[in-house]
Amino acid sequence: MSLDTHFIPNTAEVAAEVLDGEAVLINLTNGMYYSLVGTGGFVWSLLEGSANIPEIVAVLKAHYGAEAGVAEADVRQLIDDLKTEGLIIESDGEGSTLSLEAPTEVQTYEAPRLKVYSDMQALLALDPPMPDLTDAPWKQSGSKA
Repeated sequence: MSLDTHFIPNTAEVAAEVLDGEAVLINLTNGMYYSLVGTGGFVWSLLEGSANIPEIVAVLKAHYGAEAGVAEADVRQLIDDLKTEGLIIESDGEGSTLSLEAPTEVQTYEAPRLKVYSDMQALLALDPPMPDLTDAPWKQSGSKA
C-alpha cells in the first residue's frame, strides 16, 4: 500500500456514524458491525475526507501528540483491517476535504482499533441468506406439496 493512496468509506455497502468519538459501522452486505475505538472514530472522520496515511499521522501528531512511527504503524494496521472487512476503498484523492487545523489542546493518544461483531449478522444484512427450508412443513416426509 502506497503512502500516497487516499481512502474513503465504502458508502455503497457501509453505514457509519461517529458518536462521542466512537465510530459505529455496519456492513449492509454481510450484516457485520464494527466499533472503532481509541482514536478510531477520529481517524474515520479523516477517512470521510479522503485522507492518506501521512495526512492521518500528521493530524494524530497534532491532536494527540502521537509519535510519528507509532501512529503510522497503528494507522497502517487500521487501514489494513478496514480494507479486509470491505469498509473502505481507495480513492483518487480528488476533492479531498481534509482539514489540518491545529487543535485547541492536545489530547491523550490511544491507538485506533477495529472491533468486529457478528452476533446480529442475519438481522443487519440488507439481503440476508434464506433460512434453511429443509424443515419447512411442506418438505416433511408424508406431506404433499
